[in-house]
Amino acid sequence: MSKILAYTGKTLKLFVCFTVLLVSTANNLSAQQIPYRPKVALVFSGGGAKGFAHVGVLKVLEKEGIPVDIVVGTSMGSIVGAMYAIGYTPEQIEQISKDQDWPRFFFDRVSRRYLSPNEQLLRQRYLISIPFDEKILLNIPSGVIRGQNILNYFCGLTGNVPENADFSKFSKSFACVSTNLETGEKVVIKNGFLPTAIYASMAIPGVFAPCERDSKMLVDGGMVDNFPFDVARSMGADVIIGVDIRSGLATQDKLHSLPNLINQLISLFDPVQDSINKKQCNILIRPDISGYTASSFSSNAVDSLILRGERAAIEMLPQIRELKKIFNLPTVQPPSPTYTMPEKWLITNIQMLGNFSLDKKVIQKALQLATPGQYSYQQIKEAIDKVYGQESFEKVYFSLLDDNSPKKGKILKLYLYEKKDYTQNIGFKVNTTDAAAILLNINRKDYTKHFDLLSASVELSASPGFSLLGEIYNKRFLAMGLKIEGKKQDYSIYLNGEKSSSADLYYGSASLYFYQHFFYLYNTGIGYRQEYYTGDIYYHNQADSAIANEKKNLVGNAYAYVSFDNFDDFYFPQKGVSLYAEFSFMKDFLQKKNGLCPVLLFKMRNVIPITHKTAFLFNVYSRSIYNVNYSQFKNTFIGGEDFSTYFPNHIPFVGLSPVMPVDRYADILFAGLRYRVVRKHYLTLMANVLKQSDLYMDFKTYNLIFGGGICYSIKTNMGPLDVTFGFSNYTHDVTFSANLGYWF
Repeated sequence: MSKILAYTGKTLKLFVCFTVLLVSTANNLSAQQIPYRPKVALVFSGGGAKGFAHVGVLKVLEKEGIPVDIVVGTSMGSIVGAMYAIGYTPEQIEQISKDQDWPRFFFDRVSRRYLSPNEQLLRQRYLISIPFDEKILLNIPSGVIRGQNILNYFCGLTGNVPENADFSKFSKSFACVSTNLETGEKVVIKNGFLPTAIYASMAIPGVFAPCERDSKMLVDGGMVDNFPFDVARSMGADVIIGVDIRSGLATQDKLHSLPNLINQLISLFDPVQDSINKKQCNILIRPDISGYTASSFSSNAVDSLILRGERAAIEMLPQIRELKKIFNLPTVQPPSPTYTMPEKWLITNIQMLGNFSLDKKVIQKALQLATPGQYSYQQIKEAIDKVYGQESFEKVYFSLLDDNSPKKGKILKLYLYEKKDYTQNIGFKVNTTDAAAILLNINRKDYTKHFDLLSASVELSASPGFSLLGEIYNKRFLAMGLKIEGKKQDYSIYLNGEKSSSADLYYGSASLYFYQHFFYLYNTGIGYRQEYYTGDIYYHNQADSAIANEKKNLVGNAYAYVSFDNFDDFYFPQKGVSLYAEFSFMKDFLQKKNGLCPVLLFKMRNVIPITHKTAFLFNVYSRSIYNVNYSQFKNTFIGGEDFSTYFPNHIPFVGLSPVMPVDRYADILFAGLRYRVVRKHYLTLMANVLKQSDLYMDFKTYNLIFGGGICYSIKTNMGPLDVTFGFSNYTHDVTFSANLGYWF
C-alpha cells in the first residue's frame, strides 16, 4: 500500500510540474503572438469646412502605420470619423471630398428636370417664397436646409452598414456627439441608423433642420462638446490623438456676416472643460486653418485644407513616432471588415414607410426602379429626386436591408414624410414693355383635401390680371385641373416699323384639362378652354395695314399637346431641349361666319454646349391657321423678347418691337451664340428669320423678314437682367429692350 501511495505521489508531482510548465509555455507563446497593446483613439473636433484638414492628418497617420481602435467626432469630425471607422481609406475620403459638389450638396433642391410643371413655374416666376400654416400664420422653418441631399448622401456612403448597427462593431469603434435641443444635454450616439447619427451631429441650429432621432430633437454636438476627449476615454482609449481645427471666438465687430456667425456657433465651447480635454491628449494636432471659415467649401479650399492637415501632422511626426515607440504600437494592423459603398447593389424589393397619403403605386411609378435590378447610389438618388421633386414630401431618404430570401440582394427601404405646403410667393419685374409689375401668389398643396393643389395669383401692373388654379393629381392615371384667368392688356401694334396704334383688351378664360407625365421629361394632355375677349382687335390684311375693330369674341378651344423639357435651367440653360407642340380646334360662337378652325403651334428651344463657356442656341417657332374664317384676335403676333410675349399666339422675334400681326402661316428660325464672359455674365449674338404667307405651301407668296441683335445678360439675385439691341431689314431701325426680374 505504501508503495502504491509513493508511486501515486510521484505521479502527482510530475503532473503538477508538467501542468505548470505547459501553462508557462502557453503564456510565453501568448505573450509573443498576442502581445497586449493599448487602445488608440482619434478625436476629431467640429469646424465645418475646416474639417477637411482631418483627412490630411489621417493620410499621415495611415502612412506611419498608427493602429487606430476608436474614432470619436463632432460635426464635420463625425463625418470624416464615421467614414474612416466603417472602412474608407484616407485616400478614398480625400477623393470623395474633392469630387463632391459641396454647394449643391448642402441645399435641398433637385434637378429642374425632376420638378413638376407647377413647381417649375413657381421657381421661374417668384423671387420670394414665404411659408405659412393652415391658419394663415407665418410658419418659419426650423432650419433653412432640410438636409434632403445631405442625408441621402450619407445613406449612400453607409449603405452597407446595418440599419440598427452597433458602432463598436465597425472596423474602428465609433461614436459621435450631438445636442438635445430640448434639454441642452450632450447626447453620445453609439448605435442605430448611422446616417441620421452623423446628420444629428452636424445640424447647426437655424441652418439645418433638427434631426428627430430616438424621440429627441438633435442638433450640432459642437453646442455642448466640440472636442469629445472624454467620450474616447469612456470607450476604453489608452492613447488619444486629437485633431483640433477650431478657431478662436470672434469679437463682436466680426459677427455681422453669415459665414462668421456660423463659424462662431461652431467654435463655442466650455473653456474649462476644453482645456482639460486638450491637456489629456497624448498628441494634439492643430492644423493651420487661418483664412478659412466653416463655410469654405470651394474646391480650392478643400484641396488647401487637406494639405494643411497633412503639413500639421508631418510637423508632429517626431512626437508621433516617439509615442509609437513608448507604447510599442505595431505598424501592421490585422484586416477588419469594411462597409464601403459598392459600385452597385442588387435591389430585390422596395418598401415604403412614413406618413403619406399618396398611393404607393403612384410613388412606385415615379421611382422608375424595376426590381430585381442592379442600381448604383446615383441611380437610387435620382429615383428619390423624382419623388421629392414633386414638392409633396418634407424629406425622402433610404436605407438598404439584407434580403434573406434566396435572391440574396438588398431591400430598398424608403422613408417618406409628407408635407402640407402653404406658401405666399412674390414675383417682380420691370422692363421696357410692361414697366413695373408685381405678381402675388398663394399656393397650397395638401393631399388630404379634395383639390391637391390650389393656387391664386394677382398681377399688379398697368395690365393687371388674376389667375385661379385647382388640380387633382394624386390618382394613378391622368391628373385633372381647372383654371380661371382674367386680364386687362394694353399693347401697341406695329406695322412697317412704325407704331400703328394702341389697343386695350379685356380677356377672360376658363379651362378644364387633363395631363400625364412620362419619364419626368415628357408631358401630354388634352383640354377645353373657353375664352372671352372684349376691346380693340387688330389684324393684318392683304394691304399690309392694321384693321381695328372693337368687338366681343367668345372663342372655344379644344386642344391636345405634348411637351418635352430637359433644360437644366430655365433662364440660362447650359444644355438641353425644350419642346411644345399643340393642335387645337377653335370656334368663335359670337361670329356666325367663323367656322371650326384648326391651328397648329410648335415651339422648340435647343441649347448645345460647345465649350464650358460657349453654347449654340437654336430655336424654331411655327404657327399655322388652316381656315380663313377665324377670330381675329387669334391671329399670330410676333416681336419682342421672350419676356415681352403677351399671348399664347405671340412669338418672339429679335429686331422687331411687340406686337406685329403676320400672315396665317408663320415660321421663325432663331440661331444664337452665347458666351459666358465671367461667372454670371453672358453675351449673346442672335439672328432670326421669319417666313410668312396666307397660302399654305405656296412658296411664291412667302414673305421673308430678317432680324438679329446682341444681348448682355446678368444672373442676379433679383432674376435675370437682359439688355438687348436689335435690328431688322423690315424696319431698318434699332430696337432696344431691357428686363430685370423673373418672367410672368
